[in-house]
Amino acid sequence: MVHLGALHHLVPRPTTRHSVTLFDQGPVFMLTRLHGCAIHELTSVRLQRWWAMHVGRWASTVDTIIRLDAPDTVLMERIRTRAKWHVTKGQPESDAREFLRTFRRASDVILSGLSGAGVRVATFDTSQLDVPALAQRLREHV
Repeated sequence: MVHLGALHHLVPRPTTRHSVTLFDQGPVFMLTRLHGCAIHELTSVRLQRWWAMHVGRWASTVDTIIRLDAPDTVLMERIRTRAKWHVTKGQPESDAREFLRTFRRASDVILSGLSGAGVRVATFDTSQLDVPALAQRLREHV
């Protein structure tokens, strides 16, 4: 929660009409993780106000969200074969699938809310696009 609030203060303000700031595991990822932990369901009025404020703050800060996704089988294979640690690495397939389902559901809720507030969302299936094709499609959206 602290990281999400502090990150907003670090976002460079656009200096030109064509300024771009890219996040990898930035505010959308953090909001998704918090949503996945059901923070939005907590009954504290202060916490609910905090949640609404941060979702609104990022909705007014972010213009476009690029969502890179792939089918679960592809994601699980990528997780298993890369050196980087992941919470589902080495877990039973059923647990990995449940993790991906839960994360995708939370992501859908966050993206829907941000989209409803005017943020453009473009989703790309990385199992269907090679890197040059993906790069071209991304250039078309920023």
